[in-house]
Amino acid sequence: MPKRKCVFTDKLKEEYKFLKQCQNTNDCVRCSTCNSEFSVEHRGRYDIENHIQSDRHKRLVKRCPQQCAAKEATFAYHTATHGLSFRTSDCTAKLIKKFFEPKYSGARTKTEAIIVNIIPPYIFNELLKDLKDVNFVTLTIDSSNRKEIKLTPVCVRYFNKNEGIKVKLLYFDQLPGETSDILVEHHLKCIKKYSIDSKVVCLCADNTNTNFGDVKRKGQGNVFRKLQKSLSRPILGIGCAAHILHNTVKTACDALSIDVEYTVRVTALKEFCEFANIEYKRVLSHGNTRFLSLLPAIERILLLFDALKSYFMAIENCPAVLLAFFKDPVSELFLKFVHGTVQMFQISILKLDSDYITASEATQVYEELVIKLEEQKENNFIPFAANQLLVKLKDDNTIDVDKENHFRKNMEGFYQAGINYLKLWENSFDKANKFKWLTLQNDPTWEEIEASAIIVVSIVPNSINVDQLFDERSFLVQVPRHLKPKWASQQNELTPKMHEKWKEIFDAFFRSNVSFLNIFKIIEFAMCLPGTSAPAEQLLNIKANSDLSCSQFHDKIKIDKCFLKKINASEKYEKKKDDEECCEPGPSTN
Repeated sequence: MPKRKCVFTDKLKEEYKFLKQCQNTNDCVRCSTCNSEFSVEHRGRYDIENHIQSDRHKRLVKRCPQQCAAKEATFAYHTATHGLSFRTSDCTAKLIKKFFEPKYSGARTKTEAIIVNIIPPYIFNELLKDLKDVNFVTLTIDSSNRKEIKLTPVCVRYFNKNEGIKVKLLYFDQLPGETSDILVEHHLKCIKKYSIDSKVVCLCADNTNTNFGDVKRKGQGNVFRKLQKSLSRPILGIGCAAHILHNTVKTACDALSIDVEYTVRVTALKEFCEFANIEYKRVLSHGNTRFLSLLPAIERILLLFDALKSYFMAIENCPAVLLAFFKDPVSELFLKFVHGTVQMFQISILKLDSDYITASEATQVYEELVIKLEEQKENNFIPFAANQLLVKLKDDNTIDVDKENHFRKNMEGFYQAGINYLKLWENSFDKANKFKWLTLQNDPTWEEIEASAIIVVSIVPNSINVDQLFDERSFLVQVPRHLKPKWASQQNELTPKMHEKWKEIFDAFFRSNVSFLNIFKIIEFAMCLPGTSAPAEQLLNIKANSDLSCSQFHDKIKIDKCFLKKINASEKYEKKKDDEECCEPGPSTN
């Protein structure tokens, strides 16, 4: 009589939760720990116990705590990166434990401890390792006032030959004020703490008197000059190009005979929109310091222009300025002119508003804008929508020749004011124009490379061997020629950024076993020069000092045994000292 086969019973399922029954059979199971299948048909429970005692299973069981720790750390990173509340961790942990990983224990308390005490030091140590390897860094600074609290972040920008341009938050703290002495002391404290005094080659900040003095930078009492004196050597000073363009628009608009910034009474306006059968849209306000808010504000005003006009013409005691504005038929024409022209500035600002924009690229954007304004002024250019309205007003005899001449004179004043302001601040990029050849639009000449080398040596003496540099230059010309067809064939969204192109070039140098030490130092120097101070200003929007996706973070930490050991250790629940908290920026959450 044949022996009866054993099966994987419900009792065994409950007892050995790491085993899952295979499909279309009741005697074959899969072990989720070691990912192997085996049969229980011969001896049932004893087959399972034999599997548990196997070398493969034992070896992989030892890895389970590490695998679970990696999952818990990744979900903690996910919580911080995406700004999720700690409260969600309790529910998430229960669901993961029920559906996927019975040993998962990343509830609120553990998740918070990992985010606060484990991930920030890990990410920050990666930054410190990078700073040891690089030759040059730029400090990007800003002051952010939140009620009575003055936060002063210090970001570092550097070029990593494996990953390209990196912008990281190095330090931030509260300060009692914003005088140049207080700020310099703060920045020097950061520089000395992380031993980068010999590597700082540039200061990037907004173009305020405190940071750089006047427009000619002749003063000695500003942060830039005092920092140079403290470091006992020259450094470059680069202003924020995006702020300059924003201020250019404001200055140009001041040359017009209208004011595009004003407020309205929203509740009553909504009623007028309904009466006039116009879709109501909230009138956006434009902040004086927000360099991307002017264009959408003007667009919204133009959409609601008829309703606004009806509203202010109808109310009693309307402010005289607004009443005169809406009575004047040229007012809408001015708005459409500003709207059409500001779009050009908006495009330029969006090009600059990037962590990866270099000072040499910003200089190019800046100069192109000056050329466009000069051409528009020379040709009396009127944006299409404004020109259509002008033709209509003339055909309807709504405006006479004097009104038209008044508009054209204002238009010319707008262009001239913009050109004058841009040329006034063109020295804000210091010597960045000497690195234009890095954009690779043309083959770099020896004169261009030598001029760049002279600047690097003037900041960091003996950093470049000019004789070796000349030999490296010949190969430098050949490599981009081979890579340019590939770059040109890629779609716009896939076209590599400038720092990514240079990564490819250095990879080609390395594969060909060609020395590129001096060329690399010049590129590293130029790449660490930013076009804007936006990264420091966006500090309060940064969720983590890491650009890794959650999946990439998991791939990175799952092989780091030291990091995973800390996830399961009790030390993560210990509270940090206040001075450590201000020096090690990392993920934050609600």
